[in-house]
Amino acid sequence: MSKLNFIVLVCLFLLFFPSLGFAKLSLTYDKFKALSQYSTDNHRISCTNCSFFSPLHGLYADASFYFKDSKVDNHLIITFQSSSEGWVFLEAKELDLLIDQEPSTFPIMRSGDVIYGGHVREWIFLTLTPTVFAQLANAKQIEGRINGIEFKFKPEHLASFKEIWSKYTELNETNPIPSTLSEPPMPSNMNLFSQEQALSSGKQALLSGFITLKQTGLISDAFFKGETQEILFIQCTSAFKQQLHAIIKAQPEGYKIFGITQVILNDGNSQTEINL
Repeated sequence: MSKLNFIVLVCLFLLFFPSLGFAKLSLTYDKFKALSQYSTDNHRISCTNCSFFSPLHGLYADASFYFKDSKVDNHLIITFQSSSEGWVFLEAKELDLLIDQEPSTFPIMRSGDVIYGGHVREWIFLTLTPTVFAQLANAKQIEGRINGIEFKFKPEHLASFKEIWSKYTELNETNPIPSTLSEPPMPSNMNLFSQEQALSSGKQALLSGFITLKQTGLISDAFFKGETQEILFIQCTSAFKQQLHAIIKAQPEGYKIFGITQVILNDGNSQTEINL
C-alpha cells in the first residue's frame, strides 16, 4: 500500500469513526472582559423521535468552561442545541441523567428563536460543578432525558468530556481537585461566570437568529437597546410583524429569561411595543 493510499484510508476511517480520533478543544478570548473559554466540538446526540422527518430534526451538545487570569471558574457548562419544527423544550425546567446507571436530576436554563416558517432553534444550558463533571468525564455510558425526549451521548461526546476535563484540571493545578472528588474551594478573586455567560451567549444567539433573517427580506435590522440592553428592537415587514407579534405574545418566557422586558416591532409605518 502506498503512503498516499494509507493516508486516504486513515482519513476515511476517522471520518466514519470520529469517536476514535482525537477530541479537539477550541480556545476563544473576549478581550473586552479578559475572559477565555475552552469548548469541545458540537457533536450530534442519539435521541428518540429525532430525525429529519420528525418534529425534532437534531440534537447536539458541547462542553465548555471559562477562565480568567489563569483562574478557572468552578463550573463547567454543557450546551445542548436543537433544530425542530415548532417548540420542543419550551416547558423544560430540568434534565435527567443516568451516569453509568446512576440517576441524577439537574435544573437547566434555556433559550430559543424562530428561524423561519415555524422552524425553531433552542439552546439548553446545563451548569455542573467539577464534582459532577468529573463523573461524566470518567463515565462509560451517559443517557439523559429532557422534556420527555430521551438521548444518549455518543463515544465522541465521552472522549470530548475527558479532554476538556483534563484541560480544566491542568489549569486548576494551583488549586487541584482532590482525587476523592470532594468540592474544591472557590479560587480567590473569581466570580461565577457560568450563569452570566450562559445568559449572554443565549441572548446573542437569540439576536443572531433574527439577524440571519435579513437575507430573506423579512427583517431589515435587529438590536438590543436600553441601559441594560433589556429592549429588543426589530425592524421588519408589515406582514412578518403580525406573525412575530403572535409568536412573541404566545411564548414570552423565551425572551423574559434573558432579562428582556420589551420587544419593539417596527415596519416603517407603525410601531408595536410588546411588554413582557
